[in-house]
Amino acid sequence: MSDMELHSTLINIQAVEINGCWRLLHSSIMDEVLTLIYTICFIQDLDILNTEISYSAIKKAIVEEDADIFQSYPEVIVQHCLFITSKNPQQSRHLSPETRIQIDANKMYRIKAKILFEKRSEYDLEKFMGIWKEGLPDTFPDPEIACLKGLALIQKEGRKEKVIYLPEIDLPFNISARLQELFSVQLEWTLKDITPYISRFCANEKMIKALLMKYTNSVKRNSDFIYTKRPGK
Repeated sequence: MSDMELHSTLINIQAVEINGCWRLLHSSIMDEVLTLIYTICFIQDLDILNTEISYSAIKKAIVEEDADIFQSYPEVIVQHCLFITSKNPQQSRHLSPETRIQIDANKMYRIKAKILFEKRSEYDLEKFMGIWKEGLPDTFPDPEIACLKGLALIQKEGRKEKVIYLPEIDLPFNISARLQELFSVQLEWTLKDITPYISRFCANEKMIKALLMKYTNSVKRNSDFIYTKRPGK
């Protein structure tokens, strides 16, 4: 692997460089930092969920409310947390004072969900939604199931539904091996359910369908195509 490929991989897994070493921040640390930032911005009347706020204004608000925060969390970590949850893509992880940030609520929801899945890999869906909501700041909108795409899978068990932890990033990068693992988790897949797990290999829905046609068997059931493992694939 070249230096460029290695650097790209580190960026994709959301690693952060601290004092010359690349590290992965635990979800709970990111959650603590982001919740603190959001709370401070809310107190300071900075609507960081719905408006782009300059990093200088965010930093000023943090210092005014809690001058010790950068001792507990180095500024590089604060910037990293803002970078990975920014709704507007940033050119650099090193935020300038003029860089404008708007937190993407969906990315916050996923961090919260990941913390829950680190405790248990499977939940009753209704109970999970309740616990998920309780873990958010009071002023946050309620999360939606769609936020879990590529992170967890909804499965039906009779009249009930459960949610299981299945992060796309942990699956094999080889498409054949990836599909094999997906079919070991669930025998039948709809296009809607499988798309988040194979979209990295395809530019659009047409290419996704072509890939599935090549590697899987399919049958139309009601109005949906159901995809199953093809022998030998």
